[in-house]
Amino acid sequence: MTRTFLRNRGLRVIVLVAVLITAAAAGLSLRRAASARTTMSRTPSILVIPLSVRGTGTDPWSGQGLAEEIRVSLASTGTVRIRRADPSAVSTLVGASDSTAAANHARRAGADYAIVGTVSRKAGKSEIGLRLVRASDGNIAWSGTFWRSSTDLSTFAADLATAVTDALSTERLKHARPR
Repeated sequence: MTRTFLRNRGLRVIVLVAVLITAAAAGLSLRRAASARTTMSRTPSILVIPLSVRGTGTDPWSGQGLAEEIRVSLASTGTVRIRRADPSAVSTLVGASDSTAAANHARRAGADYAIVGTVSRKAGKSEIGLRLVRASDGNIAWSGTFWRSSTDLSTFAADLATAVTDALSTERLKHARPR
């Protein structure tokens, strides 16, 4: 049987091709697993864009102040790196609600994600709408709307930062799965 196998060139080619395909598939699987581990082990970075301000009773500086409070809260979690925008681009960032523009700013700042949103006051309550935008493709990875009657900006910002880090964890797990 062994001699017949060695003499049968067509059978040897088929076996060789099968071995090569199996080896290639195993290598691809290992590469995907390694890529998923790298994605999960690397600390993501975020650019927090000053929030646009809406409504008549809202302080025009509250969007920038809330963005700074969110930055501080996110930095204190230790789960993300905060990126700063180029100072010359800050005026163009304020209120950048377009996801594509936010993704472009995030890429220029070296961030994986951008946080964009709005702040407004309605009937004595503050409403904050946030979106987590992927820098790689400009798609919205997560969004949320939050209402608060309290004027405690730092507590509100900590709650927003917690929501963002939870969303980011879910987003990273979703994209780390081998496909």
